[in-house]
Amino acid sequence: TADYIAFRDKNPLFPDSAVMMKELYPNKISEAAEEVLQDLFPGGVNTRQKIIAVQHRDIPTKEARLELALALDKVSKEGHATIVFFAAGTVPGHDSISCYKKVAQLMTEPSIVYEVENMWKLA
Repeated sequence: TADYIAFRDKNPLFPDSAVMMKELYPNKISEAAEEVLQDLFPGGVNTRQKIIAVQHRDIPTKEARLELALALDKVSKEGHATIVFFAAGTVPGHDSISCYKKVAQLMTEPSIVYEVENMWKLA
């Protein structure tokens, strides 16, 4: 299972549609979640493994990417968790797998860039 936290809007009026997907399609989402874990950890996942899913917009400057990498390192280390970058879609100026890779390369803690673009696996 997962918890949901977002910092998209100051005062959101409606829930994010990605959060609603699990309520609308619980079986499909559960099956896809198992596939994602197999994708991320082909040798099997430790049931104590903590994962922090991160999605962010494209970050054009190296300084800003480094700032994010340092913050994610801190969260990863303090939370004993692996950071997993994922893109719900790659609309220009929004999610960017190449940006995720750049941030991951700046990190010292373990991270994974999940390059699959599949609505069911990312919901």
